[in-house]
Amino acid sequence: MAAHRGEPTRRRPLTPLLILLLLMLLGFALRAHNLDAFSFWTDEGLTPARSGYALSQILRNEIVIQGIVTKDTHPPLYYLVIHLTRQLFGASDFAFRYPSVLFGVLLIPLIYKLGRRMGGRTVGMLVALLAAVNPLQVYYSQEARMYTLLVLLVTGMSYVLWQAIDQIRDTKYEKRNTGSFLISPAGGLLLYMLLAALAFYTHYTVAFLIAVQGLFWAWVLWRSGLKWVIIAAAAVAVLVAVPLIPYTIPRLLSGAEANYFYVSPLTMLLDVVRFFNLGLTADFGRPFAVALNVLAFGLLLLGVRAAARYEIRNTKYDRTVPDSSFVVRHSSIIRPVFLLSWLLAVAFGLMAGSILFKPMYQGVRHIMAGSPAFLLLLAFGLAGFKMREARGERRTTSRRLSRILYPFLIFLILAGSAVALFNLYANPAYAKDDFRAIVRFIETRAGDRDVIVYNNAVLLPLHEHYRRRDDIAVTALPVYPQMATGREPELAALARDYERVWFITDPPADKRDEEKLIQGWLDANLTETINRLFPARTTEARVIAYSTDRSAAPVAPAGSSDQPCALSSLLPCSLSGFPVLASVAFDSPLALPSLWVDLVWEGERPAANNSLVFTLSDPDGKERLREARPILPDDDTRWDDSAPNHLSYDIPLPPGLPPGSYTLSVAPEGNEPLTLGVVDVAPTSAWPTAPETLFAGLRDADGRHLTPAGRPVAVFANGLELAGIVPWDDAVLPGNTLPVTLFWRVGLDGVDLSDLRYLLEVVDSRGNVLRSQEDRPGASWLEQMPAGALLREDTGLYIRPDSRPGDYRLRWTLLNGDTPLGEPVIRGRIAVESWPLETAVPAAPYSVAAEFGPTIRLPAYYMGVPTDGLLDLTFYWQAQAVPERDYAVFVHLVNEAGEIVAQVDSIPAGGTRPTTGWRAREVITDSHNLPIPADLPPGPYRVYLGLYDPAGGTRPSVTLDGAPQPDNQLLLTTLHLPEDAQ
Repeated sequence: MAAHRGEPTRRRPLTPLLILLLLMLLGFALRAHNLDAFSFWTDEGLTPARSGYALSQILRNEIVIQGIVTKDTHPPLYYLVIHLTRQLFGASDFAFRYPSVLFGVLLIPLIYKLGRRMGGRTVGMLVALLAAVNPLQVYYSQEARMYTLLVLLVTGMSYVLWQAIDQIRDTKYEKRNTGSFLISPAGGLLLYMLLAALAFYTHYTVAFLIAVQGLFWAWVLWRSGLKWVIIAAAAVAVLVAVPLIPYTIPRLLSGAEANYFYVSPLTMLLDVVRFFNLGLTADFGRPFAVALNVLAFGLLLLGVRAAARYEIRNTKYDRTVPDSSFVVRHSSIIRPVFLLSWLLAVAFGLMAGSILFKPMYQGVRHIMAGSPAFLLLLAFGLAGFKMREARGERRTTSRRLSRILYPFLIFLILAGSAVALFNLYANPAYAKDDFRAIVRFIETRAGDRDVIVYNNAVLLPLHEHYRRRDDIAVTALPVYPQMATGREPELAALARDYERVWFITDPPADKRDEEKLIQGWLDANLTETINRLFPARTTEARVIAYSTDRSAAPVAPAGSSDQPCALSSLLPCSLSGFPVLASVAFDSPLALPSLWVDLVWEGERPAANNSLVFTLSDPDGKERLREARPILPDDDTRWDDSAPNHLSYDIPLPPGLPPGSYTLSVAPEGNEPLTLGVVDVAPTSAWPTAPETLFAGLRDADGRHLTPAGRPVAVFANGLELAGIVPWDDAVLPGNTLPVTLFWRVGLDGVDLSDLRYLLEVVDSRGNVLRSQEDRPGASWLEQMPAGALLREDTGLYIRPDSRPGDYRLRWTLLNGDTPLGEPVIRGRIAVESWPLETAVPAAPYSVAAEFGPTIRLPAYYMGVPTDGLLDLTFYWQAQAVPERDYAVFVHLVNEAGEIVAQVDSIPAGGTRPTTGWRAREVITDSHNLPIPADLPPGPYRVYLGLYDPAGGTRPSVTLDGAPQPDNQLLLTTLHLPEDAQ
């Protein structure tokens, strides 16, 4: 088949398509990475709310805040899209943001197509690369907002317009008739108007770009002889805009809006370069960022020049267009004018609107419609170096310089993107406002008689998105849209009806509480209990918990304030160094994730740095929880020396704490505890929200999940589930215990745990048992458990010192009495690692040349002085070869009569390093504490060291500097007691 004008058809190379596919995959990976790692911020919080409305309500641009219907400032198209996609993807943070990812990825092939059409394959590939890694495009692809959809639609509009300009050139001067309506000026205009309408119903600012590009369309239609279409198109544009006039005109004529401030034109132009180049996650004050932005601006100017001088090609047939009047008159300006007008139309429009009406600029997202033009101009600027390299033989030096600069400049642009993207993913300074953490923090600590109060009512939809507990009341003050007075009757009602008020301080953007009157009333009338600041970029994300003094009756009988608490369980009593503890109250039974302890103090104000230690002991007497709290939350806590002072202390419980009667105690740090009473902990099935939901994804201070995630590890025949196995470390050394947290979940029919035991075996790949242990699921005192209850069990796996390093599996068998319930199941793994090989002898006060048999030597040791009845000793053993026997270490304290008056015996290193496991040249650090009895008569005492075989008591021969030692033991020192003791 012949091509146009009889030229043969060229096959499209496969390599560019593969590269484009790789760029799309790269763009997808960058946009999807950590997509739900950060919380929604204020504006994103409106997306779940508005997209969940009925279609008619979305089309009316309505948002309901505290029962008041208000108008959103954004048109409805994006929310209509999310209304559909949430049916497919769900309502998680990931699901709401995923459409933005898809729009951002689709931009890459589209802008490649446009770049190739405007400047050839090199420009197309470069602009696709820039779009894939551009920090601004990636940033907004990770936001549940409309900006990547806007950029995609604007790029589509511009592609159609440029195609029409190309078509005018082709049909005017090459007389080529393709016969396709869609690529004719009229067909292109129809497609353009559709895309422009969609863009306008995505974000209003695109109107400025449509107006400017409308001039290009007028020129195209005029040159095509379609003058009547110009008037028709203008009429259609007006009809499309009419439905939005009731929302846009009143907004345009109203006063200044919240968070809109006058910005100088120079600042807006600077934003075009710095934000379009490095996005929102760069420190523009740093020299590297300044240099990169100067480079980007230089490339932008070079791009304008290169676009003006760029050789015009027919991209379909890759043929140079013959010289013509169009080429002479228009080719030098059409590209740069097209791209510059696209780049700056919205920015200049907002500048003009800010001067004529009111401030209209609120950040780079409002001018993002021009960002693809920025990338195209950068691509032209970079491609200019490559084209200079490809020119003739003249200016060889210039060509060589271009050959060097071309890859170097690309590297610098990519390096800037890499730094900005690293900040986006990993730098806490650029984290979004963490309202998700705020809601989780409150819901995992609040009681069932607490209330959450937002200062900014606009955050209520965001709270509903993250809300897990329906039993906690939520409101906002001042009530939307009223102004704060500080005398709201709701404040007194909150103090009367609730035990605690959780106040989120983010102020209303419309200055309805600019003087912080709501917080002022709370500070003046309630007692601050918690004050926690969360990461945020656009606001102050702070939570303050207030106690309303609605304490319950004391749980301990009355006593005397002069009686020390250590000698009495009666209240009031006196804690050492603290005011008088007058009364205590707490909830029991407790069916919540946190225990709140209300203490009433009387007397002088304590020091703010004094701490209380709360402990919770289970029915077996084992301490399950220890939490330290300052007696005063901060230095500003109100205190009255002449009146009772009520303070509340929160004690978060481990999710899944087995139900039962726990003993609650408190003490000043380092003192004897005072028993406050018994807390009856209810099963988690009685919680208002299941712990797996409430704590989903949360980790403790050591990075371990607080609750099991995903499917259960094993389900046994009686319905009991092993829901999770959480080792506290990645590996364990021989002779050590690996702490492990087990989570059990009761099945739908409930389970009687009275006679249940589980057998846990550590087995190797051949099924050989390394270790086995039995225990009761959850806790020893548990009996009948209700359906759905989660039980946390903290246990440990002791790995014998002689265990071989390697990977081991865990085999579980559930027993009812001695009868197995089903077959054993293998779930979970542990790794046993070798001890690190240390061959260097540490510096020590005592150096010796002592030999203990043929394979063990003692090159050095440390010995302190007797202190508090103990003598500290550390021996640095070194194996000359692998010992054949397991020896124990003994240290004897011997009097003048040769009698042993004190001794310590143990396997080296506290039992963790038996001698048969020592490696040649390995140095073993072995510490001991030799007790020094207080009743020893004065006199000299000798300290001896030796080894012996526990099986038969035999000692290896001991030599010092080659001389045999009596009784095969080494004399370390002679102590003169009590003179040498401290």
